Amino acid sequence: DDGAKVYNFDNAEQYLLDVFFVGKPLVEMELRMVQYTDDEGAVNTMLLKEKVDQEPLTREEQKQILTELGSPAAAHSCMRLLETCISFLQATGGSYIQKIGVGDKFLLEYVKDVLLMKDVDFGSHTIQSKIKLKHIDSLWKTLRDFTVKDPFENVHARYKEVLDVKEGKQLQTAASKLDLDSLVPTMQELIIQRLTEPQMSASAPIADFIGWAPVGENFMNDLDWFKEFPSNIEMKYIVDVYKLLSDCHTQ
Repeated sequence: DDGAKVYNFDNAEQYLLDVFFVGKPLVEMELRMVQYTDDEGAVNTMLLKEKVDQEPLTREEQKQILTELGSPAAAHSCMRLLETCISFLQATGGSYIQKIGVGDKFLLEYVKDVLLMKDVDFGSHTIQSKIKLKHIDSLWKTLRDFTVKDPFENVHARYKEVLDVKEGKQLQTAASKLDLDSLVPTMQELIIQRLTEPQMSASAPIADFIGWAPVGENFMNDLDWFKEFPSNIEMKYIVDVYKLLSDCHTQ
């Protein structure tokens, strides 16, 4: 009576179903709405390095931080704070901005002024006073290795065979000529991030897999020292190769 139009949306919905969907097969879908930080793959620091140039912590700095934290539980709490920072840094500028020049900004300053977490406590004086955003990748990996018993737990069994004696000696000889400061952490991250599924042939050369990894402004293939890496060792040994090189690195 007042001129207002009344629509029967239930009838309209049924009409659409009858005309367009009757006889069509049902599709079952599972949509993941939330990614928790504990989930595998939730943190990928390779993406961080595309946005913010990174520098490694010294071994002395790593040891000092772990000493100050004192326990895996404290390190785990610190990791969670770092993961919040990493997520925001990776999202800054979206896909249009490749680099953001914030590497020299102190981590504590970023957390308090940008993320507005005023009462944050990393549990380490060294982190609070010295760590900058350009160290966040190295710090996160240091804490991960301290809190996780086996960082390669989720790596596919295809890549976990044991080197034979001959190839082990060949690698040990080559190790003294390699830049282990660059090779060991890069190799570890590639294994963890890329080898959870058996997508790469077990017989492919390790050198081909890691050779295209970026090291500073270059690919590993372009560096003179990488020519000393044995080209005949296959992917099925890559975890064992990493462990041997890591042992050489810490000696």
